[in-house]
Amino acid sequence: MNKKEVNELKKQLNYDRCVISRICGCYVDGNKQIMSTSREAFLSLTEELGFKYFDIMKHALSGTMGKNLMSLEFSLDSEGEGSVHELLLALKNSELKDDELLDRFYRMIIEAYDCVENYYIILTYSEYDVPKKGSDNLIQIDGSDEVYEYISCAICPVALDKAGLYFNPQTGQMEDKIRERVVGAPQTGFVFPAFTDRSSDIHELLYYTKKSDEIQTALIDCMGCSVPFSADSQAESFNEIIMQTLDDECDIETVKEIHENLCLMIAESEDSSEPIMLDKSDVRTLLERSGVSDDKLENLDSSFETVLPRTEVPIQAQNIANTRNFSINTPDVSVKVKADKTNLVHQETFEGIGCLVIDLTDSVEVNGVSVRPIKVQE
Repeated sequence: MNKKEVNELKKQLNYDRCVISRICGCYVDGNKQIMSTSREAFLSLTEELGFKYFDIMKHALSGTMGKNLMSLEFSLDSEGEGSVHELLLALKNSELKDDELLDRFYRMIIEAYDCVENYYIILTYSEYDVPKKGSDNLIQIDGSDEVYEYISCAICPVALDKAGLYFNPQTGQMEDKIRERVVGAPQTGFVFPAFTDRSSDIHELLYYTKKSDEIQTALIDCMGCSVPFSADSQAESFNEIIMQTLDDECDIETVKEIHENLCLMIAESEDSSEPIMLDKSDVRTLLERSGVSDDKLENLDSSFETVLPRTEVPIQAQNIANTRNFSINTPDVSVKVKADKTNLVHQETFEGIGCLVIDLTDSVEVNGVSVRPIKVQE
């Protein structure tokens, strides 16, 4: 799935276009015990409650593709009889009306989900009448190619709200607030089948994680999908490849060039719904454009083999470049510069000491105090 397809599904999560027909829930405590379950028609909910559920399910479709949202394929041997894939298909086909299937699903989640706190599993069944696209690539509201049937899952933390005082109108007094358990934004979730090329794809699901460094690997593995190469792992691996390849040429100016070229690539692809994926050949081209010498480029193959034995897995450019900031850190000093202002930072030598030089061309504040500009001597 790509960004446009995800956004198309998000647009259906409101009362004007409501595609959700059934919603189920399972409240689980920190000891992995089921406290309560529910199953009801979505339109039977009060409007206030419905809006809250819309908001939760939208959150489970939010974030950056390749970082918070990932298309995961089921392995060939994970789609057989008795598999979780078969269970997901049965849930979809039953329109979430089979309590036995729901119980099996909840217990599968509870067994695999890594959490020691209370949480709430939300499962919805939706039917989306997919409108056609004309020859001009615009959506035709009055035409349809298929009805996309799918289930969406969101797993949300349930925690006590903050303690405090509140005004009790019955007594006219300020009293101690009774703390309630509140459902928070989803930590993880998925959509099955995937909405690939605006059509149902039962061989994939769309996985969501709120934090890119907290992927539920046991849950993904349980469902029979390959654990993804996380955004944080991609960034760490890319940085290690750069350090090993450049070796003694790994200085601030070279890293600045690499960062600027990456940001340029991302900016040029802003209108594309597909992320920029870099394999070893693409990284080589990037380093060449950034002025890395031929001698150091010879280290690239061995760097890749050391850091990424799975060389067939590409790296997403958006996961390894911060398009907002460029940061320089030492044990005692941290400097952050706007990504398009890296020309204001230089590495120079002064009296035999390596120094970081920042051009002070505008007004300067120190601890919130405006200071006088530095006088430039002739």
